[in-house]
This record gives sequence, structure tokens and C-alpha cells, in this order.
Amino acid sequence: VVAEFRDFVSVMRIDLNLLSREVTAASHTPNDVALDHTSLQAYLDGYNGARTPAGPLAKAAIIAAYETEYGLAAEEQSCLAFLLFIHADRRSTFTPFGVFSDERYHLVGGNDRIAEGLTRGLPGQLTH
Repeated sequence: VVAEFRDFVSVMRIDLNLLSREVTAASHTPNDVALDHTSLQAYLDGYNGARTPAGPLAKAAIIAAYETEYGLAAEEQSCLAFLLFIHADRRSTFTPFGVFSDERYHLVGGNDRIAEGLTRGLPGQLTH
């Protein structure tokens, strides 16, 4: 997976280099919009600046990670969000949610222990 991901980083860099300095709703280029309108699935299938698909293992890992994290099918997620968030450095370790992700923190017994503890500690004050 890691080797395929590293190979795909050069593909991502092509598109990252074409993005405007700061992509916002008010400030964007036609290329920014084109990438925003390209699904993550299509991007990984080869609809990218290099016209190169991701390797099958990297593609499966990225799709599984992003569908699990965001609860949307890869066809419904923007590749722009993926490109802006993922850490695209061939020398680094594989970080599917970028370097600022909270996915690196886990509690023994599950992260839901935080919400359960808050509910117990603040009875009647928390609702969902």
C-alpha cells in the first residue's frame, strides 16, 4: 500500500501545483473548480493531471479510509478536499487523513468513552 501511495504522490503533486495559493468559495481558479467537481473515485481511476490511476491497493486503502471517515461514497467526495487534506510527501509515512488528523489519538475502550464520560459528568446538560 505504502509503495503504491508513494508512486501516486507524483500524480497528486501535478494537480497540487496547479491549484491557486488559497482555494476558497470567493477566490478560486477554473482549475480549482474542475478538481472540486471531480470525484475522489474518478481521480483515483485516472481522471487527474497525469491521467494515471492509483495502484489497486492504494486506491482501495484511500477509498476505505475516506468513506469511513466522511460517511460518503468516493463518487460523492471531491478530489479537491482529498488533495488539500492529504499529506503529499513521498519521504514521509503514509498519513491517509493528513498531518493534522485526530485519527492518531485513540482511547483504550474506544473514543466514545469521551462522550459517555461527559454525559455521566453533566447529566441532563448534553443532548444530541
